Amino acid sequence: MPLFLLAVILIPAQYDSYGQLLVRLGRGAVAMDPTASLSQTVAIQDSRSSQVNSVREMIQSRAMAQRVVREVGADRILEPRSTLSKLSESLTSFIPSGSPKPLGDLSADEVTAQIQEEMAIMKFQQSLGLFTATDSYTIDLEVRTEDPFLSRDLLSTLIRVYQEHHATALRSEGSYEFFSEQAEIAHARAIAAKDALRRARSERGMIDIGSSQSALRSLLSRIEEDLVQTESEMVSAESEVQRLTSQIATTPNTIESEVVRGIPKKTGSTMRQSLYDLEVRYNELAAKYKEDHPKLRALREQLNASSRI
Repeated sequence: MPLFLLAVILIPAQYDSYGQLLVRLGRGAVAMDPTASLSQTVAIQDSRSSQVNSVREMIQSRAMAQRVVREVGADRILEPRSTLSKLSESLTSFIPSGSPKPLGDLSADEVTAQIQEEMAIMKFQQSLGLFTATDSYTIDLEVRTEDPFLSRDLLSTLIRVYQEHHATALRSEGSYEFFSEQAEIAHARAIAAKDALRRARSERGMIDIGSSQSALRSLLSRIEEDLVQTESEMVSAESEVQRLTSQIATTPNTIESEVVRGIPKKTGSTMRQSLYDLEVRYNELAAKYKEDHPKLRALREQLNASSRI
């Protein structure tokens, strides 16, 4: 029983943090069209299993572990937390060891920091576990340490760092700048086309395309109505021409308008016409002037003289 209690006290508690990555189709899984990329090579489409294995190898790489250690901190990862770890560190401190010496371009402090970082990287890689099911597009991740918050931070940092690395690794260099420039050019062209359309509308008096189309449809309808009416009038005119042509064909060359027998009395007819004209003239002046007006008296005398003849 005492040995069991001693083992419970000395054996450190382990805390696991779990996560899962889904390798799905997207900008990182589908190769870009070579005509829309600045790369000189054409990507070959691989199977999904090879993509999952590639993602797993990148997660297990030393570069990922180093970035996670530098963000979380090597001192925090190497800090002893259990009783056994603290006891082991205390015993190790009593063992004499030489001070680190400069190595190449690195100073003694830089060598110490490098050793601490390498130890933290090794400890993180030992605590990391990856599991992939057969014919699956998911990767299960597990981080086991003696601190639950450390396990959580290590796993979340690993997932975030890998996502950034994944996007960077599968991105064509200079593509963002290229498409940004093309977007600006397209925007400038669209603005120029819009201004040209506005000027064309102003020059032609077009307020709106819809209203212009409606006006054109109304004009076309009126033209069609006028065309139908003109065709009807043309048919009527052709019928009238045919009727007049038939009448001309049946009309004699000479038509008697008046027949005079004997010697015409031209002088008497002329005098009667003159008398009639004098009477008309007298009536017109009588309506305008009084009875004693000189013009009216002269016309009356001339009318009396003509009547006596």
